[in-house]
Amino acid sequence: MKLTEQRVRAAYEALATLDKDHITTFWAEDVRFLTPGRSVHSGWRHGIDDTIRFMRTVRDVSGGSLETDMSTILIDQDRQLSIDLFSTRARREGSRPESRAAADLLSFDGVHVLKWSDGRIHEGTFAIFGDGTRRYDQWWKAAGLADGATGAGTVDDSHAPPRNKEKRN
Repeated sequence: MKLTEQRVRAAYEALATLDKDHITTFWAEDVRFLTPGRSVHSGWRHGIDDTIRFMRTVRDVSGGSLETDMSTILIDQDRQLSIDLFSTRARREGSRPESRAAADLLSFDGVHVLKWSDGRIHEGTFAIFGDGTRRYDQWWKAAGLADGATGAGTVDDSHAPPRNKEKRN
């Protein structure tokens, strides 16, 4: 199946519906997705159910205010990869509308790299630019969700480079 910008956009639109039948038209049942940061909601999501739980949590915490604007989508047909640059905004439910504090207003630019096969996303990674990761972590902390809360990803460092354990002076 040819990978197109329209298919990439349709995959995100399907995910926003939280309708598993519609989502699995574009996302594999065994999808893995890495979310950046240090919050309880950072780390790998394993499977479509875990991914949907996370998106439902985002919807609930933001009171449905999550908006993502994809400015650029790049396609590599040979490798079946899509790369999208985006901006995201969400306001934490119950926050003051005028507040621009990171705890209240989630606002960042980022990139997704998605690996496709047979017309479906099988793996994705997500990176945030600038101080967006700090803002992302503060936004989740302010939501008051503890470890193990609905939507939490699992930390899996199997793809991370080895850490240098030498002490630095």
